[in-house]
Amino acid sequence: MNKKIGIKRITALALTAVMSVQIFAGCSSVDNSDNSGDNSAPIKAASVAFSENGDYKTTVTSSKIDLSDLTVKDVSVTYESFDGDGYNKALENMEKEYEDELNEFVEKAVTDKDNIPQLNTVNMNDYISEKSVDVKAEKDKLEISFADPNAADNLIGCYNLHLNSKKYNDADVVTEIGVNYKDYTLTPNIKSVLSNAEETRLTLTLNDGSFADKVTKDDITLSGSFENMKIDSLSCAGKNLTMQLTGKPQKPQGLTTYVDGCVTVRPQALK
Repeated sequence: MNKKIGIKRITALALTAVMSVQIFAGCSSVDNSDNSGDNSAPIKAASVAFSENGDYKTTVTSSKIDLSDLTVKDVSVTYESFDGDGYNKALENMEKEYEDELNEFVEKAVTDKDNIPQLNTVNMNDYISEKSVDVKAEKDKLEISFADPNAADNLIGCYNLHLNSKKYNDADVVTEIGVNYKDYTLTPNIKSVLSNAEETRLTLTLNDGSFADKVTKDDITLSGSFENMKIDSLSCAGKNLTMQLTGKPQKPQGLTTYVDGCVTVRPQALK
């Protein structure tokens, strides 16, 4: 299943040299009114506009297979959910166990190379699960309604629609339901920053909507030429987010020029 990146996107210009400040987060929206799959797909599902309450309806069409006798039992909708906290915890435990085993090995002064502790691996796929959501099919048009009560937290880029393979000679009939998110733009109070500046005060203004009442440093990631800079303080009021950045902009390793500096804001930081 395709994983998408980037959902709410906010762009503006402000940087070292010519740094564009881009604010986006989560998964990418699917800019396709029909379906994000290719033209050879046996079915297509219309994309849906993001809904905070998680109630969606899409229409499935096909020029290759008969959909007329499908019922709710023949349709399922899933999405992938990555347990990042569980994965990171497993990594920490793995490293701690390896360190303990290695210390014990050194203390015993074992010389047999075959007994040297090996670092185990953590499989990221073990922390990805598909979660089904509710589905209702209307017989005539095959309009499918489904609910994702965690939509506002999950911010899914696309859902996966599955049809009962037994009706189609055990063929895997799957397509994506793209989720379209609203695009935002913002205007910075500065157009550039000096490459030797130790401090930078940056205010970003939304053209539409507003920032949440409480935005924290954890909601913001600096990258590009801003990667080694730190957020010393921040405040927000309505459409404006002001940050005091410390540290000099950096050139990427191996490059002689500055690249765009990026500010990534989690979608939860917007109302």
